[in-house]
Amino acid sequence: MKAGAVDVVEKRSPPGELLVRVRDALALGRQRQEADAAQRLIEQRAARLTPREKQVAELLLAGKRSKQIAAALGVSRRTVEVYRSRLLEKMQVESATALVVTLLRAHLAPSR
Repeated sequence: MKAGAVDVVEKRSPPGELLVRVRDALALGRQRQEADAAQRLIEQRAARLTPREKQVAELLLAGKRSKQIAAALGVSRRTVEVYRSRLLEKMQVESATALVVTLLRAHLAPSR
């Protein structure tokens, strides 16, 4: 069988089954294209982050709070809040939870 086959239809299948399977395969293809496009968009947004914003993002992903991030980077807590705000804006999300999910999808895992 060829790589990428979605399903198998036997010769003796009921009439119309082939059409149903083709429609299902096309729908699956559209879903994959949409998911790929969404992933590319997230990666493009992440590529526009400054090095400092990436540092803050990695520390957020490591579970650090603003006060801990500020201490680690040698900046004020308010400065970290500004960076967090910029991250929300640049990644085009509205909550800290959505930001974390988006950063993970952008492969901005904390460095070890």
